[in-house]
Amino acid sequence: MNEDGRPSNEFKRYPLHFLETWRSRWNNRNVYRTLLLFPDLPEGQRALGPFLVDIDSRDWASQSLEDLDDTLQVTRQAVVFLTQSCQLTPERDFRVFFSGRKGFNIEAIPASLGITGEIAEQIRVSATCLDTIIRELQGQNSVQSGNGSTVSAHGTSIDRIYGRRLARMRFITGFQLKHPYTRLHSSINQWVSQSGEQVARRRLELTVSDLSSEGIESISSRAETSVT
Repeated sequence: MNEDGRPSNEFKRYPLHFLETWRSRWNNRNVYRTLLLFPDLPEGQRALGPFLVDIDSRDWASQSLEDLDDTLQVTRQAVVFLTQSCQLTPERDFRVFFSGRKGFNIEAIPASLGITGEIAEQIRVSATCLDTIIRELQGQNSVQSGNGSTVSAHGTSIDRIYGRRLARMRFITGFQLKHPYTRLHSSINQWVSQSGEQVARRRLELTVSDLSSEGIESISSRAETSVT
């Protein structure tokens, strides 16, 4: 935002408490923040937060419940892997959200997965952690690893937010943060459907119990009715 409170393309850092002003300015609709967190002091260490697993449906434009249901099944598998194999504790180490449109997000505290150090190292370890999750789900669902980020036979995928290893002239040059933002908690995801209707659903936080017991119709309905 510029000095007049209008949208601006100029990059500017804001304190975390500004997020509520940002929500208010856009009526809490389609609002995001950066995945990078910046220190108050210039010499402080930048950090990634949170570690994000972005689970998307095969054809999110059509918004079919069948496609969304598959993302729900994959999210349940990912949560089991994080709790059993990575020994993370739900609500303490990670949170789960229905994104409102394309699928689900899992947000974990980076340190709970050993993601520390300089920012380049954080991105590298994050990419490795995400790749481990993708390969695990591909194995569970009998999907060939050559299919990139697809993790189910139905076509659900996990966005490689932290990029792939970059190669130039046979030299490895590191990793990139290719998905530098995340939707704000409890914000409203609003879009125009293929039929021309305006649709709005809240980014809804779910407990692991909710995730295990609720069907996609119930979750989607709660996300929609919570907007009004």
